[in-house]
Amino acid sequence: MKSLRFILCCLLTAILSGVVSAVSLAADATLPELLARGQELRNQGKVEDAIATFRQAAKLCRSDTELVQIQLNLGFLYMQAGRRAEALQSFLEVAQRTQRISELEMALQQIATIHLWAGDVRQAVTTLEELLKRIPLKGRRRRAVQLQIARACRRRGGDLRRAASIYEGLLKEDLQPSERTQVVRDLAQVYIALSTPNLAEDLIKTQAQAGLDLSDLFGVLVDLRRRRGDLAGAMALCQTQLARKPEDQNALRLLYDLHKNRGSLTDLVGDLRRQAKAAGAGSWAQRWLADVLLWNGQQREAAEAYARWAAAQPESARTLVQAGWRWREAGDYDRAVAALARALELEPENAGTARMLGEAYADRGDGARALEAWQRATQYRPGNLEAARRLCQLLSSHSLNREALGICRQTRAARQEDSILCREAGRAQEGLGDYAAAVEEYLKALVAGGAEAVWCRSELRRLAGEGGQRELVLQQAERARRQAPASRELLNFLAQEYAAGGRLSEALQVLQTPGGTTDPQWTIEIAGRLASDCDYQTAESLYARAAEAQPDGPVRFRALTGRAACLGQLGRWAEAAKAALQALKSARGAAQEQEILVFLGDVYLLHTKQLDLAQELFQRLGRAGGIAAEYARRGLADLHFFRAEWDQAQAGYQQMLEPGANPIPLPGSPQVLRGLPPGALLLRRGTSLTGLPSRPLPGADYAQFQLAEIALRRADFPAAKAQFSAFAERYADSDYCNEALERLQLLNVDFLLDPLAARQYVEALVALDRGDVEAGEAAARKLAEQSGSPLADDALVLLAQKREQRGDLRGAVEVYREMARRFPRSPALPQALLRAARVLGYGMGNFKGAQELLAALADEHPDSSLVDAARTEMDALRRLAARRPGPSG
Repeated sequence: MKSLRFILCCLLTAILSGVVSAVSLAADATLPELLARGQELRNQGKVEDAIATFRQAAKLCRSDTELVQIQLNLGFLYMQAGRRAEALQSFLEVAQRTQRISELEMALQQIATIHLWAGDVRQAVTTLEELLKRIPLKGRRRRAVQLQIARACRRRGGDLRRAASIYEGLLKEDLQPSERTQVVRDLAQVYIALSTPNLAEDLIKTQAQAGLDLSDLFGVLVDLRRRRGDLAGAMALCQTQLARKPEDQNALRLLYDLHKNRGSLTDLVGDLRRQAKAAGAGSWAQRWLADVLLWNGQQREAAEAYARWAAAQPESARTLVQAGWRWREAGDYDRAVAALARALELEPENAGTARMLGEAYADRGDGARALEAWQRATQYRPGNLEAARRLCQLLSSHSLNREALGICRQTRAARQEDSILCREAGRAQEGLGDYAAAVEEYLKALVAGGAEAVWCRSELRRLAGEGGQRELVLQQAERARRQAPASRELLNFLAQEYAAGGRLSEALQVLQTPGGTTDPQWTIEIAGRLASDCDYQTAESLYARAAEAQPDGPVRFRALTGRAACLGQLGRWAEAAKAALQALKSARGAAQEQEILVFLGDVYLLHTKQLDLAQELFQRLGRAGGIAAEYARRGLADLHFFRAEWDQAQAGYQQMLEPGANPIPLPGSPQVLRGLPPGALLLRRGTSLTGLPSRPLPGADYAQFQLAEIALRRADFPAAKAQFSAFAERYADSDYCNEALERLQLLNVDFLLDPLAARQYVEALVALDRGDVEAGEAAARKLAEQSGSPLADDALVLLAQKREQRGDLRGAVEVYREMARRFPRSPALPQALLRAARVLGYGMGNFKGAQELLAALADEHPDSSLVDAARTEMDALRRLAARRPGPSG
């Protein structure tokens, strides 16, 4: 009775409407009936109906065994529908519930495939490794999974060396000939990618001696000979391959490229003409000749060659399809249509031929016939979602936008919304110039999530950026947000776009929305923009949030390095060192590891004065060789400098002056701060990590400046004066030139007026250099109390700068303010006020106090060259204050 009722419901639904599924009306259908109906719908290509049926069936399951079977079906259907996120969840549930080896293997394989599609190589490899641990595979089946892991490691973002290791291990096993050929070919390609072609050559030579058939490795052999410069040998290999396999298009393409590189393309064309004449118009030589002419841009000659080839085989559908496709490439659309239409007459059920015929019609500008051919190719009926998707994609790709919109509307009228149709409708609307409608469609797909959300997000970003439609996109996104406030995809997008448009306050507001973005990459991007705008406190908190969301990998590395840099800018050097040490655990490759070591070495050396730790890090860098050794040389010379070991320091800096010894930045690393926006804590040397501005590493100018500093600290004032003078003249464009001029001011005036105070100043300087805070501050304070000494104000500047350098920002501001009270006419006061305002505003978040100091600089020192800088700083601080209110004290 129930079965009869179910059938009647199906018939009634089909009669009344195509909108409501028969399954939804048959609420009392049994589990077997639903499963049978789901399989029937799947076989008919009605994917969405099948999904709805299996989801209804899942509600009736009473055991894991039944649910696993349904989730497997749902997983494959979701993949067919392009809904990868839902497919992933289905297969994950299967992997957690199933007790059967075959089902577990199938689920884990699909999970790895989905991760690879998403570009997450690391997770795909982890899943395949889990498969090997949980399933006792042996022999060829186990090797097949190992090959999958190796291929994943070869993808972008993978690990080529690990792939090589897997292949090398497989070669030690008892492989079938086909397996061994495949492993050798893949391993040789990995060796070439690792820039070790000699290993590839040795591998192939060894395997050939063991009896491996080299004919299947011809592509690798051609590449190796080409790399050695043996173009003639590479050509001979291609010709041998073509003699064995006349239809091998890859061999012909390689031969064409080799002749073109050698400048002998005329010879190749001549040879092919002779071969075609000898073998006949229907031969492969004639086809090769046509292909080569087309590749070389000789379209008219290529079309004639194809015509002769096709005329020799008038009843061959395959020949007509190939000729028609190549006529289309040559721009001869009339001949292409004629050939493809005849091929379709010979094989009426060939959907591929119908699709190509539609493309030829579209290229010719005949949209109506293109639509007719594609409807035939997809077996399109209104409401057939899969066919509608393919049809819309074809129409949109050929700018047949009105036809694409027609199909979208027709399909939507027969069923619920679909994200792929939203995407295609958006493309069509954009092609018609209706940007508002396009944005609306893209946002629908974005909110729906899944694989299409990624594509639509990139389209929305393109429209907002290069399309100049940012305001339109943001307005409609905010409207969509009111309708779907919990959509993370939408919140992520909004935060990112607000940040891209410089509207950081709105970006932060979205980030702070309950349930807002948890994507660490976007959080990092916004944090980087905030850091560039000197909002280090907010940026630091966002970097910390991103690091917490990512247990390991390159994203965590970026988050932790960004956080370490911001903590340094805030003067929180101990925390910066801790974040950098955490980043070191996530570093991938020598360049990232060395970047962290350089940063840590400078933190220990300049800011926390942990000189033994700094020495250990620089020695570790020195053992790495190459550019890392140059960093180590500089670091060890600085270490001797701060320990007052002048002879060793001087020798180290002299080495930096030798030809070719100046360090250059590590690959991909921003390195040392340069061109920081107004308000950065401008230390004389502080290394920067990911996300902050940079400048090249100190080179000859730095070494020369440090040699002059050594003379100053040795109290050899005449030598110091001569060296700073020479430096200012020779390195006028150096970042250290202003400091050299300040030193000359001291040496030429203040030191001469009070030689005893000059020695006290140097003693304080050296003590503070080496981290002896108590002795250094006592000496500087004693000098500052000598109100009649010309160096009293300079002693306070020194005291404040050293406090700033070690992260005592509050103490540094107090000393700067003391200087303003005690020495209101000091020439160094404007610079002191500027530094105090930067520390107070950017380091401590006291925007009001910082602006008061800057206003005092502008009002009381109107002739100072720093007035413009002060006004720029005030504007930057106002922006920060509007975004994040600071303390009032």
